[in-house]
Formats: sequence, structure tokens, C-alpha cells
Amino acid sequence: EAEEAEPDTPDDAPETAYVCGKQEHAHTAACCDESGTLVCTLEEHRHDESCLAAALTAEEQAQVDAVAALIEAIPAQDALEALAAAYREAGDRAGFLAWFRETAAQVNEALAAYDALADALKAQVTGIDGLQAAKALLDALLASVAPALTDDGAYVSELAATGSEVFMAPDAEIAEEREQEDASTVRNGERIRYEFDVRTASYTDAAYGEGRVRLEFVLPLPAEKAVFDLSDMDWLDQTEGYAPVVTAQTRQLDGGEVSCQVLTGYRLLRGSTLEERVIPGAFAGHVTVSVLAMAQDEQVSVTLSAAMEHSAWDGTCQTHQTEEKRSAQTQTYTVRAQQTAYEAFLLRIEALEALGELDDASLQEAEAMFAQLREALERGELTEEEFKELNDRLFWLVYGDPNSLAEPAVGTNWMALRDSGWFSRYSGSTLSARAPQRAAAVLSANLLAEDDTAAEQPSDTQVNDRGGTNASTDGSVSVSKTIAGTDLENVFDITLQVQTEINVSEIVHEPDMAVVIVMDISNTMNSNFGGVTRYAAAMTAAENFLDQFAANNSLGISKVGFVAFNTDAHQIFRLQSCSTQAQANVLKNTMRTQTGNIINESGYKDAHSRFTNVEAGLKMGADMLNGTKNKNKFIIFLSDGFPTTYIRSGYSGYDPYDTTGQIFKDRVLNKPCKYGTSYSDEAAIRARNKAAALKNSGVTIFSIGVDVAGQTIQTYITQSEKASDHSVVDRTGTTYEIGDASST
Repeated sequence: EAEEAEPDTPDDAPETAYVCGKQEHAHTAACCDESGTLVCTLEEHRHDESCLAAALTAEEQAQVDAVAALIEAIPAQDALEALAAAYREAGDRAGFLAWFRETAAQVNEALAAYDALADALKAQVTGIDGLQAAKALLDALLASVAPALTDDGAYVSELAATGSEVFMAPDAEIAEEREQEDASTVRNGERIRYEFDVRTASYTDAAYGEGRVRLEFVLPLPAEKAVFDLSDMDWLDQTEGYAPVVTAQTRQLDGGEVSCQVLTGYRLLRGSTLEERVIPGAFAGHVTVSVLAMAQDEQVSVTLSAAMEHSAWDGTCQTHQTEEKRSAQTQTYTVRAQQTAYEAFLLRIEALEALGELDDASLQEAEAMFAQLREALERGELTEEEFKELNDRLFWLVYGDPNSLAEPAVGTNWMALRDSGWFSRYSGSTLSARAPQRAAAVLSANLLAEDDTAAEQPSDTQVNDRGGTNASTDGSVSVSKTIAGTDLENVFDITLQVQTEINVSEIVHEPDMAVVIVMDISNTMNSNFGGVTRYAAAMTAAENFLDQFAANNSLGISKVGFVAFNTDAHQIFRLQSCSTQAQANVLKNTMRTQTGNIINESGYKDAHSRFTNVEAGLKMGADMLNGTKNKNKFIIFLSDGFPTTYIRSGYSGYDPYDTTGQIFKDRVLNKPCKYGTSYSDEAAIRARNKAAALKNSGVTIFSIGVDVAGQTIQTYITQSEKASDHSVVDRTGTTYEIGDASST
């Protein structure tokens, strides 16, 4: 029979797509063995119309084309193998992992898109074999590379403070002094580097080529005294989301609340090759602290804590039933503050006292020191108590005790006085430089003869030299010594008069006080008040206060500081002396600039930092006053409205935008404060408690309301009643800390 003719098919005709999943086949002799038994494994099949794919709709074709495009974007297998080999040869683990993640994401996206197609459409996708080969290659590569730690599979097994070093200021004179000091001392201007070791372990036999350790360093000092030196800690991970952060917090330490700085950061552990395992393992690190302005005998130390990134930080890990955070304490350094004027004078006086008898040069140095003490007092470098102590001690050194220059003659002690040479010492023509230095000190003595049976004749005839007056070379001290006879032989009236102008001066007594201005800079302080804003009016009042403060503080004994508060409290300038108009001008400029930068910032009226945290302002003011030795302590408090938030931690307040109502909620109207608060009763309670604690500690608070008339809680209640889904009043009932709802 004639063979059936095959239809001609052009070479460039598209390949026919069959969806039957079978290969077209007809058995031949080749399908049988020598005995004629069929051994072929293929099924006889001839394609017909039922094997053909139905024509695709435009939408289906678009789905097939999209998957095909994803597959085509993936490099061929040989290209992938070449790239992997290049990273391995370079030992570039970070580069390899970045490339691997990107490529794996491409492959997984294509596989997911392919799997999402209907079976009929999958048959239309070309290149699926290459996609599956790429997936197999990536799986093989991943198995050969040390994995990254992405769960709680490892932990910090040990944290130890291993040593420390002080980096001294580059001053030759100080360096020589420092060599003589105890190794556990530090001075202002110096840095302490605390070193530590961390050891990690795995809960199983698994080892990892990458992972992070979370670290926390607690410095129990405010930032004006000491700070973390991050420039010396470049080993900390700088990756976005892991970069080091320093926050001000209040921690419970040694049974009380302490203002601390807390540095939180991470150490990235990563192998130098793709295969290297770094966990379990160990590493060394250090934390550096710069000592800025600390007082004598204050102490510096740091508490260290560490845990793996995915470990439990607080409490017990529920999976492994163990505490995974480790902590350690560094060495404590004692501050050797720079020498004060008092200490410097004291050392000089002690050195002179150690000489015993003063020579002429030492005597001149001692006499010059009287004027130097007075100048130091006027500059505010000495307190009145320090000046008196040093001046009296110097007087005794130079002139002796004036009360011992003459004494009643009891028994025969007048003979010892006579034989001591005391008379001859002061009867010559030259006045001793040791003339007593006391204003108008007049001493007299009657020297009584021991023998009452001696012949009684007037002693005036026994006086050969009746004395006189001598003065020091500079005329500052004069001594008059006279002797006169009496009706009894050997009994004389001796008068010694010492006069000086040196110690006759006015001692100025000034108030000894520390004052902190605590000022509201919440958004409402921008409201109009008599042609200016409330903020401007309050700022003018504060500036006038600083001018008056400086004018009445010439000795610099009193101190002044400034705190501004909105949602958080801000230290504008620390407690410090303000005794001249120049100093007052500097502080006024600081006050205006720094508060202005906050309250005048664009968008401030809608910012979540605009609220009123009275508690935080008072707390920061209290903490500043706690660190001063001034006798009288005051807070001048300026605000224009109700408390609206309170402390979350440190000096930072809660954000009153509370959409869930967990913290700020009107529990009378049952509405959350989702757009902030105009009054918070909890904030008012906390503010009052803080104020009461301040008063109980001896601090006097002067409260100044800026344009507060007419403000009532009821105004905000009415506003909240009209709102559909929120309130601006945070309350639990209808009685309020500040009084009834209509109170102003």
C-alpha cells in the first residue's frame, strides 16, 4: 500500500504544544527482543485533537509570558556557578550572602509563580528545566556555607570585664603628677577604656557562620559629668537597625533611682570565609567613657550586659528555661578632680608649716598670701568658710596666737617669761616681722612677785626703758609696748597694743542658693498673650530674672540652671554660676536659641512632642538640685496650662496619641485619646506628687501661670462629648486632681 503522505511543515512554524503528557510512539521490531517478546516501556500513542492545548485567552497568555520572563531573568547555571566560585575564592562572605539572597529570591519568585499556574498553562511555560537546575544549585551552595544564626539556637555563655586603661590628657606637668597617683583614679578630661570578653555557645551541635550579640552598657552618671566615647568604639555594628543608640534613663541602682546613660549596640560576628563557623566562639570588646566635669571622689564604673540577638533579654527564656542575658561590672575609678583654689592654698600653707621656723623668703611668701586669699574670695574661688579657715591658719603661722603673747604671772611663771628673752625681742628699734596681725588687740598683764615678804617700794624706779611704738616697713602693722611701775617692787603694768589695716575690710554676705527655672514650651505657649506669645512673655520674664540674679551674685556663690519641657524634659543649661552681666547674656542667648529651636520648629503644632509633661520638668529640676551643695534650693515653674502627659522613662513622656486607649482614655465617655490630650488626670496626679516630694526635701517652688485664666476641664469634656470617636480628656471618673471640672 502507498504510504500516507505527511503534510509539509515549514521550518519556522511554531512547535505544536500537546497537553496529553505522552510521547507519540508506534511499536516496531526494535521494541521486541530476539524471541519477539515486547520489551519497550513506551506506550503506543498517536496525537490527535484531544492532545492539543486549547487556545489560550489573552489573560492566560499574559500569565504564561509573565512566568517565562521571570525564568529568563535568572542567569544560566554555568554563570551562577562562576559567580559562586568567585565569591568563594575571594572569601567574601558578606558579598556571597548578599548575592545568594538576591538570586534565591529570584528563583523562589519564579517557582512560586509557576506553581500558581493551572496545569494546562504550565505546559506552555518554557525553561522550567533551567529553573529547577538553578534551585538545585542554590540548595547545594547553601549546604556548603556556614549558616547564619536566625533563631534562639545559641546563647552567651560568659561575659567578663577583663581590664581597663586610663588615657591621660597630653599635659606633661599633669602626667608627672598622675604617675604619683593611685592607678584607680581618673581626672576630668581623661578617658577610661574598659575591656571585656564574651563567649558564645550553641544549644545543639550546630555551628554558625554569622550572628549578632546584643550589648548594653549602663553609665550611672548624667551627660554633663561623663559620656560614652563612640568614636573609640568602631567595632560596634553600624548596619541600619543595629547602629548604637545612647538614651537617658532612670535605673534602680543600690536601692534608689539613679539617672543613667544607657548605650545599646550590637557586635556582628561573621566568618572570614564562607565555611568558617564563628558561633560557638569568643570575642573581645571595649567600652570607652570620657570624664568631663566630675567632683572630687565621685566614682565612675560601667555595668555590662550581653545576650544573643534572638535570646531573651529580660527574665527566663521559655524555650530553654534559663536566663540568657549575662552581666558584669567594670572596675570603679575614683575622680581626682583638678585642684581647687582651696586645695592649692592649703597645700602651700601646709608646706610652710612643715618648715618650722620661717626664713625671710618664706615669710614674704606667707605675707603675700593674705592678699591672694582675699582676691580668691572676691573671684568666687573660695567660700567665706574656706577663706576664714585659711586666713586664720595663715595668721597663726606668721604671727602666732595673740592670746599667748601675754599671760597672768602665776607662781614663778613670770620668771620663765622674763628669762625667755621675750622683752628684749620686742624692745629693740626694729619691729619683728612677726608682729601679731589682729585689729586693735590690746593685752595687759600684772606680773606678781612670788615672795609677799619682799620689801615694798615703788617699782617705777626699776624701769629703765618705758618702751614705745614701732611699725612694719610697709606701715601695715604697728606695735605699741609700754611698761609702768606700780606701788610694789617687782610688780609692773605692761601694755601691748597691736594695730593693723590689713584685716579690716567688709565681708559681703550674699544669698547661698541654687535656682532652676522650669519652663513650659508646649505648643500652647505659642498662643497670643497681650500682643506677644506666651512663650515670648515667659522668656522675657526669665531673662529679667537672670539679669537680677547676676547683679546680686558678685561672689558667684549662688547657681542657676534652666529646664524646658514639652512631651519630654530638656536641660537647656546646667546649674552654674552667673555673677556678671556677660555671663547672664551668654545664658540668655543659650536659653532663647535652644528653646526657640524646639518651639519654633516647622510643624510643631501637630508634632507629638508638643504636649505638657509637668512631671518630667520637675523631675529634671529636682535631679539638678540634688547635685548641688547650696544651702537654699528653689524652682521657678512657668506654665500656661494643664498637664497632658507623664513620664514613660527617664525624662521622656508617653505619646498621648493613643488609638487603643491602653494608656490615655476617657473612661467616662469610653473613648480613646487617639488624637492626643488637653488634660490628663494621671499626669496631674504625678505632677502633684513630684511637687510634694520636692517640697518635702526642702525645695521651695514658685509657680507662675502664664495666661491661664478661663481654662477648664469642662471645656475639653464638652469638646469630647461632641466628637464621634475620641476624647481629649484622660480620666477615670468625674472627680479631678486639680478640682472640679469648672475649676480654672
